[in-house]
Amino acid sequence: MSTIRTQKAKENLDFLTGLPSRNKGEQAIAQLMKHHSGCLVFMDMDNLKTINDIYGHKAGDRVLKLLGNLLLEYSSECLACRLGGDEFLLFMPDADQNSITEVITAIFKKFNTRKEQDPELHAASISAGLYMCNIGDSFDECYTKADKALYFVKQNGKSDFSFHEK
Repeated sequence: MSTIRTQKAKENLDFLTGLPSRNKGEQAIAQLMKHHSGCLVFMDMDNLKTINDIYGHKAGDRVLKLLGNLLLEYSSECLACRLGGDEFLLFMPDADQNSITEVITAIFKKFNTRKEQDPELHAASISAGLYMCNIGDSFDECYTKADKALYFVKQNGKSDFSFHEK
């Protein structure tokens, strides 16, 4: 019985980052969105392929762990999960745009400071698309809008974040 529980626990967590897995994270965020307004954040690692190609996948894994650990530090402000590859999803419940901007800015700043401690990670940066959700909004619709905001950032220079305009 304990082996089954251990296996289930492993399925619920991303082994590399320690964050909830995609399925578990998306389910938890969708559930939270039923009862809370807030901000859905679609975050993407910039230049991961370059790091993997030049320094190897261990360097790429280190930068993913760095971001995962950083997002875990903000677990009181948001629920985060790793979607897979270089993509992450966060939900910040009951937060206004100003406080969200402060938290995202702090995450970006800490990420940039910490990556500088490893010369192989200098090329890494993060981009994020944000969408303000109302109680009961469709997870899929909010996800699509956050993704569109991320796409805007990626098309306009990366290493930044943007709110999707309603």
